[in-house]
Amino acid sequence: MRNPAVRDMRDVREPVFFRGAGAARARCAACVVFAGQREVRAGLVGMAGNAEAAAFGARVEQQRACARVGRRDSRLQLKPGIEMTLQTGTLVVLRHGQSIWNRANRFTGWSDVGLSVQGVADAQRVGERLREAGFRFDLAVTSALLRATDTLAHVLRTLDQPPPRTVRSWRLNDRHYGMLTGMEKDEAALAYGAERVRQWRRGFDLAPPALDTDLHAALVRALHDDAMPEAAALPRTESLRDTLRRVLPLWDECVAPALTRGQSVLMVGHGNSLRALFKQLDNIGDDAIASVEVAHAEPLVMKFDATLSVISRTPLAALAVSR
Repeated sequence: MRNPAVRDMRDVREPVFFRGAGAARARCAACVVFAGQREVRAGLVGMAGNAEAAAFGARVEQQRACARVGRRDSRLQLKPGIEMTLQTGTLVVLRHGQSIWNRANRFTGWSDVGLSVQGVADAQRVGERLREAGFRFDLAVTSALLRATDTLAHVLRTLDQPPPRTVRSWRLNDRHYGMLTGMEKDEAALAYGAERVRQWRRGFDLAPPALDTDLHAALVRALHDDAMPEAAALPRTESLRDTLRRVLPLWDECVAPALTRGQSVLMVGHGNSLRALFKQLDNIGDDAIASVEVAHAEPLVMKFDATLSVISRTPLAALAVSR
């Protein structure tokens, strides 16, 4: 059962982005943009002043961009009307807390397992640290998997701020581990060879054997996510390169515009989807990415200028000490 703190499209009576005045509402195929209908109505009513109209227009433009995620895989081109600012954007990147299968040393991938008791405590601790450091978020982005959405829910509840606009997207899911899904890691090493499994796990181009079609379909159905494409259109295994291709449209269409406007974004993802993103942002080589690790529940605070160049990256723990 989904955590009620993170709603999906079925909890919203009308989609909340618009293609233009009087145009039909459309539904996001790959990510869900959350905003109360009350907020949307307030924006429409409050367009008398030019400043308010511009601000509302910027919000609608970002929601429209988010809604296009999954329909095309092109990189973001900043269009006329996309507002930029000299103020730095802030991205807090967080891998979910420990899951039940992390604790059991199993390959999880797209299996929708929940947090362990330790994972819940991890998420609450992160929320407390963010609150103490004075963070407030304009946008939150997470995957379609329970361990990430629950981590985000616990963080926001502990952070004690008005809920930010939230995007929940299958594009931020962990990599699909194919036939390794659900296997204990020691068992996989015995079945396929330790070196081969290491190459699948840490390399950039190699993918494990594809999951059986019926098992894959059952895995996708178990997510209960209407925003995901049909199982037949989704990969049955992924390399890290495949994962990067999947993540980039979400970055380009939803996260990048917020950062160029100087907003604060909280991204709660998975070890491999975040490794893939770091490879792109930091221009890490195909071989070097094998040594990159992303720890559970250890936030990284990244600052970006208006051109989306990274100007600083600081672990939250170090930031708290410096303050």
